[in-house]
Amino acid sequence: MMWKWKHRKLLLPRLLVVLMLAALVPVYPGIAPLKAYADTALPYSENFESGTAAGWTVASGTWTVVNDGTKVYQTLSADSISRSVFGASTWDNYQTTLSFKVNGWGSSQFQTVGLLSRYTDVNNYYLFTYDLGVLNIKKKVAGVSTVLASTPYSLSVGTWHTITAVSDHARLRLLLDGVEVLTAVDLTFAAGPAALITAYGNVSFDNVSIDETSAPTDTTAPSVPTGVTVWESAYGRVDFNWSAASDNDAVAGYAVYRDGTLLGYTSNLYYLDQSVAQGTT
Repeated sequence: MMWKWKHRKLLLPRLLVVLMLAALVPVYPGIAPLKAYADTALPYSENFESGTAAGWTVASGTWTVVNDGTKVYQTLSADSISRSVFGASTWDNYQTTLSFKVNGWGSSQFQTVGLLSRYTDVNNYYLFTYDLGVLNIKKKVAGVSTVLASTPYSLSVGTWHTITAVSDHARLRLLLDGVEVLTAVDLTFAAGPAALITAYGNVSFDNVSIDETSAPTDTTAPSVPTGVTVWESAYGRVDFNWSAASDNDAVAGYAVYRDGTLLGYTSNLYYLDQSVAQGTT
C-alpha cells in the first residue's frame, strides 16, 4: 500500500491516501468556492416594517410581526425552542447582524437567544447564542451540541443589543454590541442559511442584515504536516496520525483523501479509515 503525504511517500500495502491542509484562507480543501449569494441575493436587510417576515421559514415555535416601538419579529416565552430560517443552502461565508431585546423569560432554567449559521436542519447547524449567563459558539451535529468557545455574560432584560455571527471559511466569530467576544475554528459545516433562535424567550428581533464576508487577506499556506504513522488496526480499518502543521494565523484542519477521493475532514491529528477494501492497492 502506498501512502502519499504531499511530496513525502511511505510504502505500505493496499491504500493511497493524500492528506491536505485546510487553512483559514480561501476555501475548504477539495471544495470549490461557493458564492454566498448563489440563490438569494446578498446583501440582505429586513426591518419588518411591511408587517410581514417575507422569505423567512418557521422551523419551530411561534413567530409573529408585532409593534414594539417599531415593527419587530417576535417569539413567545412559552415556546421551549423557536427557530426561523432565511437564506440559501449554498450560502457559505457570510455574517448576520441584528438587534434584539429580551422582553421576558418563560423559564429560570433554560434561556437562549441568538443566531444560527450554516443551518442544515433542526439537528445540524452552528449556534452563536446567549444561554443562561453564558455566551457560546457551539455546533449541533445530529442533535448533539458541542461548545466550541464560551464566556460568562450577564444579559439585561428590556435592553436592545446588537449581535453579529460570522461564518468565514473555518473561522467562527461572535460579536455583541460591536465587540468581538468569542472566536472558534471548526470544519463541520460548509454552507447553509442563517436563522434566529430562542428558548423560552419573549424576544423582539429587528434590523436584520446579512452580508458576504470580506475576501481573505491571509494568503500564506500552512506547512506540510510531518511524522505520518500508518497501521492496520482491525479488519477493514486503517489508522494514521501525524504531527501538527503550522500557520501564521491558524490551521483549521485537515482533509483526507484516498486515491484522489475525499474521505472527510478532521481537526484532530489522527484519522480512522473504516472503509478500506481488503486485498486492494
